[in-house]
Amino acid sequence: MKPDRKLRFHARPALALAAGALALLIGATAASSRAVTSTVAAESRLTAHAQVTLKSGAIVELWSIRPFRSRQGWTALMLQYQTKTPFSDRVALRREADEIWERFVIDAIRSGQRVAIISANEFRPASNASSVRTPSFDFIYRLDQGSWRAQESIVNPPQRIEAETVKEFVARTDWLAANHDANALLLYLADDWTAGVKVQSDRGVEETVLDRSQVAAQLRVSEQRMKNHEHKREIVKIDIAADGQSATVESLERDTFEVGGERFASKAHEIDEIRLVNGSLVFTRSASDGNVQREQAL
Repeated sequence: MKPDRKLRFHARPALALAAGALALLIGATAASSRAVTSTVAAESRLTAHAQVTLKSGAIVELWSIRPFRSRQGWTALMLQYQTKTPFSDRVALRREADEIWERFVIDAIRSGQRVAIISANEFRPASNASSVRTPSFDFIYRLDQGSWRAQESIVNPPQRIEAETVKEFVARTDWLAANHDANALLLYLADDWTAGVKVQSDRGVEETVLDRSQVAAQLRVSEQRMKNHEHKREIVKIDIAADGQSATVESLERDTFEVGGERFASKAHEIDEIRLVNGSLVFTRSASDGNVQREQAL
């Protein structure tokens, strides 16, 4: 007996999200498989001196988008914006910058530059405005062999992977997937990355392997079709290679979500492989084995 069509279309997304938040709707292979003509989805270009609402609901004010030349002579496209996120919270600031990248990547590609900068500037009420320079913090994105990558640090680029770095990185990508920031998520998937997902339900077992382009496409589809999604991850083991350049992460994950008037729940065992490449962290492979079931009709 073939697995239920609706379950087949919508069950595996959560398992893929549980699989390192890397494929929120990979179950759409049967019902909505389509050719992927472009990995990065084109959205409206950003405009300077305007407020932008990010997919998470946060609102930021863009100051400028302009060419930049460093003292060393390299050039970039720079976006400056004003933020109310405390500079002491670098984790939240990174997530905010990546969410802006979700749309800014289109401008970066069209500019022809190989480096892009998102510069966060500390919020100051108009009443406190002065000639004193506003504190800022820059995030660097580089075009590396045809794919954009996020630099983990400008001042002190990581030389090896640490356990706390892995935890923050996994939480970061989970958060991007939960907010359907597909363009930003692509920053962290190696060019040859694949997700292998095995799903068991009361109708049978299915297995799927997707690449980064397919994952990005299905993540965008899920934004309209999946509702009230909740994802919880428990990292149970982190193995770091002796040279500190790669790590394997083992997780247990649970998801609940609504699709087409029904509520589903899933559990999965996930293995993710991470590597440090030229100052950027990327997933190189993911594999998930889990089950999904209907909870109730809504």
